[in-house]
Amino acid sequence: MNTTAIRVATQWYQNHLGGAVKVLLITNDQENKRKASEEGILAETVESYVKSLDQPDLLDLLVRPASEDVDMEEVEDLRPSKRKVIYSEHKPMSEITSGLHRGIYHQGKLRVNRYNPFEAYVGSESIGDEIIIYGRSNMNRAFDGDIEAAELLPQDQWQGVSSLSIAHEEDEDEDEDVHLAPNSADDAPRTIPQQGSSEQVNAVPSRPSGRIVGIIKRNWHSYCGSLEPMPMPAGSGGIAHALFVSKDRRIPKIRIQTRQVENLLDKRIIVDVDSWDCQSRYPSGHCVRTIGEIGDRDTESEVWNIGFCTISLFVSIVGKISIIISH
Repeated sequence: MNTTAIRVATQWYQNHLGGAVKVLLITNDQENKRKASEEGILAETVESYVKSLDQPDLLDLLVRPASEDVDMEEVEDLRPSKRKVIYSEHKPMSEITSGLHRGIYHQGKLRVNRYNPFEAYVGSESIGDEIIIYGRSNMNRAFDGDIEAAELLPQDQWQGVSSLSIAHEEDEDEDEDVHLAPNSADDAPRTIPQQGSSEQVNAVPSRPSGRIVGIIKRNWHSYCGSLEPMPMPAGSGGIAHALFVSKDRRIPKIRIQTRQVENLLDKRIIVDVDSWDCQSRYPSGHCVRTIGEIGDRDTESEVWNIGFCTISLFVSIVGKISIIISH
């Protein structure tokens, strides 16, 4: 983006209007903002401008930046020295492309097990089989439907599907279990009971297993769900950090910031994902819409319809692609 041209245009417009109206340049580029101020141009970031409007609803709609884009002087706990790396860095596209050509990496779409969100598969044409991806660490911040670059693990680390159990996921802290309304669809067991003796389980043939090394194309979209119950923060009107739990169990919890946590705790809401840093256990996002109260018939019907429309759109697109290929 040509920031110089933007500042020139802003200055021209200010001169054109004269002193009757102040022209404001809104930019999140700190260098552009600094130069604008030096040139006598009124400039603010999107967040500072929205804060000046005194409308908390608008603040919740702001896209949250990744930690590397956050001003570390303003957010003490996000300093790299204070945070540990949880996930591996994603490989750059140049390295992914080279690895795909050399057969080191394998491209495919990630499909997360609907009944065990810690188990996923990448369909790979290069090896003629699905690659099992087990555990949040090996999924490495990937979402269901993402186009991934996967790397095979050493063969002695390959696993059989029947040997995988959600109960043994090591990446989720025990105190981070999801607490939702009893007897609701969200409260269903998330474990898969294993059948047979340990000898039978261990006898299951191992299958190609791997880990995600890079994201080629994201499949982020809007998700329906609710906030995880939490203690109310002291005072009112301040920023609260909350965990959003999607109705789609394949989706990890999403951390959001909100000034309306008291109003949202008993609501179904829609959240968009903004980023997922390697130093954060959860992706970051923001609330884009409130649907209604949890358990309300109209609310739950709309949630179901939103999910159904997403599936129908996917089926429609796949169908059209199939027709094109067949012709």
